[in-house]
Amino acid sequence: MAPILSIVGRRNSGKTTLMEKLIPELKSRGYRVGTLKHDVHGFDMDREGKDTWRHAQAGAEAVGILSPKKCAIIKGLRQPMSLNRMVREHFSGVDIVLTEGFKGEDKPKIEVFRSEVCDSLLCKPEELFALVSDAPHDVPVPTFALDDVVGLADLIIATHLSEPASTAPFYEGDGMTLKINGKAVSLTPFVQQFMIGALAGMVGVLRDVETPETLQIEISKPT
Repeated sequence: MAPILSIVGRRNSGKTTLMEKLIPELKSRGYRVGTLKHDVHGFDMDREGKDTWRHAQAGAEAVGILSPKKCAIIKGLRQPMSLNRMVREHFSGVDIVLTEGFKGEDKPKIEVFRSEVCDSLLCKPEELFALVSDAPHDVPVPTFALDDVVGLADLIIATHLSEPASTAPFYEGDGMTLKINGKAVSLTPFVQQFMIGALAGMVGVLRDVETPETLQIEISKPT
């Protein structure tokens, strides 16, 4: 599962602004970034009257939409889904997931503090992984200026990331197909990650083998 870092802070502190700067900085270094927004009030991605909205109103428990460049799915939940499960099942193709919010989760937290709108830190010092602030604070974690996204990215890479996606041997996600007796078998994102990781590890120790773009294995039962 990709590492998760939570960007937290009080209202209007600049969480989204930091995300907008941090995402392209990490991408420019070859990493695939996923983001997840916490909404405690509930949300509705679709507009009233649209076809997918009408599907949901008719009783569909899952509604999806697919275009040549993007896809989306909306599913009702019978019980709250954990952050770990969300990332494990739906973010298998990224190197890191940045969340906006999720202060209550036990994840490394980067707090954004702006003295213009904040009187005190939202998190306890021991909860923080880093602090992004326009004012000094006595906290035992690295502190960065509001515009020092390069320094923050350096810290994230040093502590949570290794090989960038651009040089990774395989794409973890939609690029895997398993066929048994010529019939495709559906794989969950977790199983895909597990199998790709195992195969990549075995191929990686072979000598005189170039990093493959694709990998094909055929196994026939002995007669």
